[in-house]
Amino acid sequence: QPDRLAGLLVLGTGESRESWLIPAASSGSASAPGTTAPSPPISSFTLLYNLALGLLGGFILNFMPCVLPVISLKIVGFMKQAGEEPKKIFRLGLAFVAGVFAWFLGLAAVFSIFHLNWAFQFQNSFFVIGMSAVMLVFALNLFGVFEIFVPSAAGAKMLDLSQREGYAGAFFHGVFATLLASSCTAPILGSALGFALAQPPLVIFAMFFAIASGMSLPYVLLTARPAWMRFLPKPGVWMERLKQFMGFLLLATVLWLVRIVAFQRGIDGLIWTGGFLIALALACWIKGAFTGFDASPATKRNAWLAIVLIVAGGIFYFLVVQLPPVLKPAQKFSEVLKAALGQGRTVFVDFTAEWCVNCKVNEKLVLATAPVQEAFKRDDVIFLKADWTNRDEDISALLKTFGKAGVPTYVIFPGGYNAHPIVLPELLKQQLVLDALADAKQRRTVPR
Repeated sequence: QPDRLAGLLVLGTGESRESWLIPAASSGSASAPGTTAPSPPISSFTLLYNLALGLLGGFILNFMPCVLPVISLKIVGFMKQAGEEPKKIFRLGLAFVAGVFAWFLGLAAVFSIFHLNWAFQFQNSFFVIGMSAVMLVFALNLFGVFEIFVPSAAGAKMLDLSQREGYAGAFFHGVFATLLASSCTAPILGSALGFALAQPPLVIFAMFFAIASGMSLPYVLLTARPAWMRFLPKPGVWMERLKQFMGFLLLATVLWLVRIVAFQRGIDGLIWTGGFLIALALACWIKGAFTGFDASPATKRNAWLAIVLIVAGGIFYFLVVQLPPVLKPAQKFSEVLKAALGQGRTVFVDFTAEWCVNCKVNEKLVLATAPVQEAFKRDDVIFLKADWTNRDEDISALLKTFGKAGVPTYVIFPGGYNAHPIVLPELLKQQLVLDALADAKQRRTVPR
């Protein structure tokens, strides 16, 4: 939260450099430039409060639109196994939870070592393309284009392998769900992450442990009490239709992901990514059509050779040879911000990214509404968008200044260099923005 920030926002270099002090006890206000305030020690209450926010934020992640498709698939799996041994269902649930914890604690280690930001992996277009490929393969599998068979030699060995595959599959689903979850920031999670990532590694690990605990809670409860599954519909033909429907949800997620590539590498990047995904879909079709149990050894061998050549060739041609470079901004955002602040007008900064679902919701339901737009125009507000879709150290440094680890983040600079910046919460409401703009108007000072 702004009242716990302590830092110096510096824009420019040399004689043109300007700075705004954000003291720890100022409720987000800034004082005269030129001095800094030391960060206060972390109290037990502050730590426990933020850990509680992390726990609740992790729980809310289960209901974010970027996670629901994968979570829904796992729930269908629980429903299929509802009639099996309760202990086995609980073990499968624990495997899923282990995947959640493995990813979040792995993230904590990476954050601690490399000082990275939340959702940093979505700033890498190759990661986004890889995720879209995985989602496409999952969707085709749900449509029945191909099936994944577990190899086995005998009845007992088949059972053992299938059980181990089940636990491995549950673990992978846990990891995969958290991969998608990191593109969202739950409404109360941003401040907790911003607090944690500015602290020593032990606090970072504690925060990510709390987030993982919150996200895992529903699955621990559901699998610990499998009797509750009797309230779910009985397995039947409808589940096959539901599985196919889930495939369409995954295709919608693929569309969302490749749209991100378009913003990262341009329209040509979108086209060549689509070419790779078509090649991948062809490989999946060959897998389903020519590697079944009734196929001859020669057919299977030739099919697998074709699959390897198509996938490898697709990666090389579409993603290595043809994929255009990452788009670069024409000017550093800090320079744009400094120029805007120099006009003495109120500046509203929207830190956003194309892969940020929460950002798009806030833009559509709040920032783009007529009352807010009218207030921007009436108060002569300069609206700036800090696009964090691609990795941008300049924007990352500004986010860190305000104690934030990711987007969405919203900051209002009232007109004048000595005016106090106002940091808004991640979840916007129309009246909250209008009140903040009115407050900024009262704080305006004459530019130096």
